[in-house]
Amino acid sequence: MNETDIVFGDTIDVSGLDTIVKFSQYKSGKPDLFLDGIELADDLTAKSGTLLYAKDTKISHMHIARLLRVQESKPDTVLSFKIK
Repeated sequence: MNETDIVFGDTIDVSGLDTIVKFSQYKSGKPDLFLDGIELADDLTAKSGTLLYAKDTKISHMHIARLLRVQESKPDTVLSFKIK
């Protein structure tokens, strides 16, 4: 898979923060355009194992903004999302 792969099934595997940003229609400063209802099917963890968001978290505009700040401070961070 590359950084923009999406795999469908009972859940959707989304590889990369850039992909979830596009999928959710995230725009900084425009939360009214954000695609509501995206829910994590599994825990979202950093490569180090640190829990970022727990399973069943409904991803909001603020969640994406925080993840973008994490990626900005640690550019080598790779996140893969399993959503339902």
